[in-house]
This record gives sequence, structure tokens and C-alpha cells, in this order.
Amino acid sequence: MHQKKKLAILIEVDSFIGDIYHHLSKTYEVLAIQPKTYKEIETAVEWADIVWFEFCNELFAHAINQNIRRLGKRVIARWHRFEIVESSFPTRINFGFIDDLILVSHDMLRVLRHRVPQLSQKTRTHVVWNGLNLEKFKPIPSLDKKKIVWAAKPFMRKNQPMFLQIMHALVKRDPSYTLHVAGEQEEFVMAPYLQRTTEKLGLARTFGILREQHPNMRKLLRCEPNAFGDRNAWFLRGGWCAVHAYFFAVINRTAKSAPTELSTEARSPFTRK
Repeated sequence: MHQKKKLAILIEVDSFIGDIYHHLSKTYEVLAIQPKTYKEIETAVEWADIVWFEFCNELFAHAINQNIRRLGKRVIARWHRFEIVESSFPTRINFGFIDDLILVSHDMLRVLRHRVPQLSQKTRTHVVWNGLNLEKFKPIPSLDKKKIVWAAKPFMRKNQPMFLQIMHALVKRDPSYTLHVAGEQEEFVMAPYLQRTTEKLGLARTFGILREQHPNMRKLLRCEPNAFGDRNAWFLRGGWCAVHAYFFAVINRTAKSAPTELSTEARSPFTRK
């Protein structure tokens, strides 16, 4: 029987890895951990044939710069936005020690090439967008598509001004469009901006914010009545848990020969039910 290659996924932020883990587990023996020490990285590297660094942090940067490729390992790194725009990692990483660098948009590739002009000569780059699992999130015929919900943390980089521009254009076409924002707002900058702008654009009746935090939010639910008092509004109750609840319950089951030296702290986020 053909023996699966061993893939170690070292994770800094686990928001985007769940479906990828399940897909790769069909082909590879996968170990996914959040290492807390460099020793745990060394243990995972020794076990694996392929090492995937998901996001970047100081431990990951140090490990990459130790050139684990010399050990015969294939090294993959996937960067999102923080590493490219808000950190010094692009100037501190030896990209020649990475076999494949995955970025989530062509715009991030453009920015990184600006910061690292010789990037293409040092490593292979790939753009793979963050996708949507259409088996999990299927269109619902009864859904009122004019009732829209925007769910995200209130970071300015989420581009909240854009949804106001979009709503302004939609309401011109049809006044029955509404937008509900799920999540606490930043009170000193974004909240006043949203209030002023919705008033100026005439969107006060089409715009609402849900600030309540719901415990144990696990899936896309239709609430009748829901927290917006609207029987036809759908919203994502707890975007983090929607992806992770199933992921946590099964991760590491594929890795039958996973190294036992890994600490409880490294394993627990991916094994709890």
C-alpha cells in the first residue's frame, strides 16, 4: 500500500485552515498544531515530509531562517495580509528557504513584490484565494436576498465605508434593501462615521447594528424572531465557531503516528470537542 506523505501544518491563526485540513487529509497524513515553543516546531519538522507555515510569527520566522529545507523537507508558507502589510517579516525572512509561498490575493502579491523586489527569484509564488465551501453554504430558495447581513470584526481594513456605498446604490434601485451589521463597533472612529454617513446618504431606515454577543454560536441560523426583530433576516451567529467546531472535533485523527512530544498546549486547541 502506498504510504501517505506526512504534512505538518504549523498554525498561528486558525481561521482559514479547517476545510483545507480536511481536503489535504485525503492525500496526506496531516498533523496540525499551534506550537508554543521552538522545540515543538523542531518535533513537528522531524516528523514531517512537508512543513506548512500558516501565517507567520517570531517562532515561524526563526524556523524558516534556520533553513529546514536542508533536512530534505519541502517548506510551504501561506501569508494573508498582516505579514505583508503590518509586519517586518518581509525584510527579515530568507525567502530562498521557502519552496512555495502562497498568497490570498494578487494585490497582496503586488505589495510583497514591492517590499521584496527579488521575491520571484527567491521562491515560487502562488495566489490562491480564500474560498467558500459551497457544500456547507448552499443557496436557500426562501431567502429574502434584499435583507443583507455583514458580519466581521470592526477593523477599518474590513472596509465598512464600501458597504455603505453599495447600500446607497442598492437602495436607489429598490428601497426595500436593508443591511444589518453583526458585531460590536469601534466607538471612537467607525461608529460615529457610520452614524453620520448613514444619515447623509439617507440610509438610516435601511441600516442597523447588532451589538449583542451570543454564546455558543455554531452555525448559520434563521431565528424567528431573530435578534434584529426581522423574521426574514439571516445572519451568521458566531463566524469563528461556524468553521471551527467541526474542525476541532476531528483534527489530528489522520496523523496516526503523530509525535507524542508535543505539549498539551499545542494540541488542545485542535482536539477539544
